[in-house]
Amino acid sequence: STGCNSMSGPVEIVDGRLTAGGIATKMACDEGRMSQEVHVLAVLGANPSITIDGETLTLTADDGRGLVYRLG
Repeated sequence: STGCNSMSGPVEIVDGRLTAGGIATKMACDEGRMSQEVHVLAVLGANPSITIDGETLTLTADDGRGLVYRLG
């Protein structure tokens, strides 16, 4: 979730890359959240590489855009 829409769709990890297909959202959000959602969807749709370092998961698209998730 980006704080506005929940996202769902099938995902697969192959050769250290995430493939997400058919991710759908349902409604428009305020400008800040919509910008964040566009970024998240763009990275997920770019078959990002996956790096796990301790409690940190990093998804990185080939163009350098990324997402960082930390446990806790």
